[in-house]
Amino acid sequence: MRMTVVLAVVVASALLLPLCSAQAGELPLVVVQGLENLSHAKAGYTAPTVSAWPTASSITYGQTLADATLTGGTASVPGRFAFAAPTTKPAAGNFVADAQFIPSDTTAYSIVNGTIGITVDPAEPTVTAWPAASAISLGDTLAASSFSGGAASVPGTFTFTAPDTAPGSTGTYTASVTFTPTDSGNYSTVQGTVSLTVNAAAVDYPWYDYVGIPVLMLAAVGIVRLAESNRLGGPCFIASAAWGTPLAPEVDRLRIFRDNTLLAGVLGTAVVDVYYHVSPAIADVVAASPALAMLVRMALLPILVLISLPAVLVGGLGLLAAAMLLRRSLRNRREDSTSAE
Repeated sequence: MRMTVVLAVVVASALLLPLCSAQAGELPLVVVQGLENLSHAKAGYTAPTVSAWPTASSITYGQTLADATLTGGTASVPGRFAFAAPTTKPAAGNFVADAQFIPSDTTAYSIVNGTIGITVDPAEPTVTAWPAASAISLGDTLAASSFSGGAASVPGTFTFTAPDTAPGSTGTYTASVTFTPTDSGNYSTVQGTVSLTVNAAAVDYPWYDYVGIPVLMLAAVGIVRLAESNRLGGPCFIASAAWGTPLAPEVDRLRIFRDNTLLAGVLGTAVVDVYYHVSPAIADVVAASPALAMLVRMALLPILVLISLPAVLVGGLGLLAAAMLLRRSLRNRREDSTSAE
């Protein structure tokens, strides 16, 4: 009977040896163990029976099998269980490792080979510096912000955890950020936070809201110097330089507007006074440049049209401009109140 067992092992080894050698270039563990058991059988060795292989604790990607702890396991004789290649570093996931049962009495019993399943958890990268996020405007989502900088122990990318979130107020906002490793199979994602500035949204006023701006400019210039001036009949320096002669009809029309309208009041007189302080130098530049003279003529044409209109119409336009400015002021206050809430 014993000779039959020996013969069967020899035949099985002879059949497996060429196939395994051709595929792997070396004898696999099961064949080597089979040959060892054959040798042991010849020398009187007995192969123990392993009724239950132990369980292995999970390890983290980058650790070796030796870092896992084997628990349990039952065999017919005293001994210990161990990994056949304890220095192996498996990839994250479920890994089947070669294992051995090594009897305490190796002179009478042979080593038994088997396998043990082990869970390899993804490793957690280390983020050494979270990125800086650019500012956004109120109403924009986090996706409108861009990252700069940021560093981690492995390659990867930083993204907002909830990029569609729109902050509800201005100021500093703290947003959740996720670092996703490029090797997402072996490394887990890392959560963190960054701060970004939410600025007040720019108000896009319609064009007619800006009708009152020229009125404000005239008021600002007039307040600079509230003084009376005796410049009736004086020259219009810039207009004369633009049209090339003080006798041009356009220059004459501007002169009449100055004498009859502007100089009739304190504010208009102040505007004229400021004009005569700054206009000579400007007129010299305009007179020396035909292109600039043309631009000045184009800029003065709307004023010529305006002063040619009836006084009632001009007053109405002024009231309209004032109403537009009041409307914009009220809107700004309402938006500021909403942002503060």
